[in-house]
Amino acid sequence: MEVRNAKDAPKIDESTRENCLDKEKEKVLRYIAGYVPFALLKKLKKYSNTAAIAFCKFLNSWEVAGSGYSKTFLDSIELVSRVFLTHKNLVKMQGVNIKAVLANRMFTNKLVQDYWSNLIRDKLNADSSKKLFDMVVNFYIKIRCKPFIKVYLNIKKMNSKSISKKAEKALRKNLDEDKEK
Repeated sequence: MEVRNAKDAPKIDESTRENCLDKEKEKVLRYIAGYVPFALLKKLKKYSNTAAIAFCKFLNSWEVAGSGYSKTFLDSIELVSRVFLTHKNLVKMQGVNIKAVLANRMFTNKLVQDYWSNLIRDKLNADSSKKLFDMVVNFYIKIRCKPFIKVYLNIKKMNSKSISKKAEKALRKNLDEDKEK
């Protein structure tokens, strides 16, 4: 039975295989899928205008567990960010605002837009939907980019063997050590 299924199964594209998430990364994505609406809800509860109330009502209904639209939406955002946030891209784009470029890619990605429209369907009007979409994507980028860039900078520091002036010991500390000897 296994052999027949292997023959009948469609060929797996290697590019999609690279983007498959292992169990650990999927746990992180599930955590983020719960954290994003929770944090935005906490932030928006402070405001009492009609848009904030509508956003709060929507974020309360945002289902995270299982295979709901919210998880597929965040999976699509993760896919875009994984393709973009690579060491090679960071080296190529030094001096460029990575967050702005990544946000632009997410805003223009058809898959992300489709999953957002499925998630938001008949719950918010177009204007509110766009505002909330911007908030969700920008918050996700903030969460996702910070550790990635931090790791990249640490690697860059390790590769450059020179010590900056800030990392050197202060002159007074050197004097104190000399006195103790």
